[in-house]
Parts: sequence; structure tokens; C-alpha cells
Amino acid sequence: MTIRSPRLIRCTGASPANIPFPYVFGRFNDLDYTQAQIERHGNELAAIMVGPMMGAGGYGQETVGEDMEVVVRMRRRAREEGRPGKVVFVPDPVAWTEVPERVAVLGSGHPLADIFLRKHTPQTAELHEGVAFFGRTGQAILKSLQRLHVDPTAIYGTNCVKYDGQPDEEQRETLRRELHVVQPKLVVVMGQDALSCLNGAEFPLARQIEERTGELQRLTPTIEALVCPVVDT
Repeated sequence: MTIRSPRLIRCTGASPANIPFPYVFGRFNDLDYTQAQIERHGNELAAIMVGPMMGAGGYGQETVGEDMEVVVRMRRRAREEGRPGKVVFVPDPVAWTEVPERVAVLGSGHPLADIFLRKHTPQTAELHEGVAFFGRTGQAILKSLQRLHVDPTAIYGTNCVKYDGQPDEEQRETLRRELHVVQPKLVVVMGQDALSCLNGAEFPLARQIEERTGELQRLTPTIEALVCPVVDT
């Protein structure tokens, strides 16, 4: 971004907000560029203040409303110390939040379930919601569980593929972690692709599961496996 000169932020439209202060831009995480701007405009800059925010404890990691929380803590501290000050709203964006390039489709159900459902690829509804077995597939499974008198809270469902383009080895590593955390009694594998992922994960003490639909097989000394058709088709 090229800095032509300090600019005056003025409000447009019906909003009464008005920030009558000239300002200059720095680049995020670019210390050299920002230092150059400070040296260039040093006589014009009133202050660069990080002390109030750091003194109030900075951004907390235990809340999703960090912007509002840190402002409230800054104002509380200023009041406690008897320092004058005010909170001013800047209508123009001066900072952006960086988000992940992709969002994984998370597993659904109880994290310590007895039954572990695993299919291969998330469907459109799952991708939109970010939750495995969301939509028609999940509804069909719930109806089947009701007919079988199985408590839905005893089920954990997930996909092999967490996001589009996920490498195979990462899929297998994720499966190993999920099995280690959930520690189910039964793994229900839906389809050939999901079966290949399970066998490729090489979970400790695990045997290779054969494609024998509807037949219980021993996966580990404490976990059985059941192969069934793909539910998404």
C-alpha cells in the first residue's frame, strides 16, 4: 500500500461517526515498513500506543468476543487509574482477521461413543454446515437407529476426508487420533473407500478388515468392525 499523505477520515451518509484525526498506514507484521513510516511522519504522529491494551492483559484466548472484551478491560483499567480517555468508533476497516484457507468437516456425536460411524467423503450439506452426517444421510441413520432401539448419543460419526484435497496420509493420521480419543467398541465402515482408509491407518494392534458386508470382524482386541454399503448413494 502506497502512503501518499496522512488522510482525514470523514464520515459519509447518515452515520454521525466522525474521526477528525489524520493517520498513516503500516503493514501488518512488516516492522521495517512501519518503522520507515514512523521516521517519515514522525513529526506529525501524536502517539503509537500499545501500552493500554497490553496493560489491560491483551487479547484473551478464552473468548470469541475478544475485541469487545479488550475494549471493556481497557476502559475499566483507565477508570481505576483515574486516567481520562474515551472509546472512539472508526467506521473504516483498519485491520482484518485472518481465517483458515479451508474449514474441516467436524465429526458429530458423542466423543466417547461406543459406535464409531465412518464414511469416506462429505456431501454438500455437510460441507456447508461443517458437520459430518448433516442432512439426508444423518436423518436416514437416525431413523435406522430408532428402529433398532439404539441410543443416538452412543454414536460418533465422521468422514475420512475432512476437507477437499486432504492428503491420504493426513486422513489416516486423523483416523488414528479419532480412534484413540473415542475408543469405540464397534467401528462401522461405510463403503470400499472408507475401508481402504481404515486399513491404511495401521492403528496399533489392528488387523486388516476384509470387505465382508454385514459380518462382524475383529479390528483390535477391544474393537470390532462392521463393513456396510455407502449410505450417501
